[in-house]
Amino acid sequence: MDCIQYHKYDIISEKGSAREIFAKGLRINEVIFMQPVYTTLKVNNEIELCEITDMECKQLIERELLKDRISYYIRWQKPSLFNRKKNICIICVNDNVKEIAEDVVRSICDEKGYSVKFLMRRAQNQFL
Repeated sequence: MDCIQYHKYDIISEKGSAREIFAKGLRINEVIFMQPVYTTLKVNNEIELCEITDMECKQLIERELLKDRISYYIRWQKPSLFNRKKNICIICVNDNVKEIAEDVVRSICDEKGYSVKFLMRRAQNQFL
């Protein structure tokens, strides 16, 4: 059975390959339409893992996360009126890998003696 994507539906047919379906000009009642799997995936499931003020610690954590193939992003906090010189970044990871990422960060902090504040809360994403 061959499967191709047609607009936002997958076309599955036993009438031949996907190219043959369109070449033959088969009617809709001869082709089975199914919704794709990716419409049911969970999105926006990032958590704020930790808050870092030391940039050397941030670089070490980034290297280890990349080495362990953990996807992450960094959100920078805007400096407040009284703390203009303090750089604060928050490392956000997917909820599915939070335990592994937490172990990576804790191992670096224990080994090097850095101070990191763990947040472990849902990321407050504002897309629009």
